[in-house]
Amino acid sequence: MTGAPIIRAALDADLPNIAQLQIASWQSAYRGMLPDAYLDGQILSDLEDKWQPPVLDQLITLVATPPQGGALTGFIACIPDGEKGPYIDNFHVDPQLKGQGIGRCLFDALVEALIAADHSTVWLTVIDRNSAARAAYARLGGQEEAPRTVTLYGQPIVDIPVHWPDLRRLNRGDRA
Repeated sequence: MTGAPIIRAALDADLPNIAQLQIASWQSAYRGMLPDAYLDGQILSDLEDKWQPPVLDQLITLVATPPQGGALTGFIACIPDGEKGPYIDNFHVDPQLKGQGIGRCLFDALVEALIAADHSTVWLTVIDRNSAARAAYARLGGQEEAPRTVTLYGQPIVDIPVHWPDLRRLNRGDRA
């Protein structure tokens, strides 16, 4: 991809592509962390079912596309009123396009939207063995908390909460 991606609010028409992008991302990133049988089977219906209207009514969901138009290259979805503040429920970039700044552009746009809505923090969780994502979140200034054992679509995992306690500082470009 050449040039910065176009970031915009997701539309219901984007939902099938969002589901497919998340499936491809999980199949690439979570191989060896979740069972292959799940990643090659049940994940398809689990994620296609998740991304149905009216899901966007409950989320701040932003998508990235190439500047010249075309398929989605990434998306970020945030529950603005989570129990511990805004929660990034999903953050995915096309596995073939990682490392090109798409994730940073999505994250920056979400930070701007959250600040505009008078939020000061955001958090997410990451599978403990997903070292690439953990490193990316650290580069974005995320602070890891204690690991915990949870169930993800019926699969036991250990995840790590990652917290950004001061979005206004991040928005000024003071990223780690």
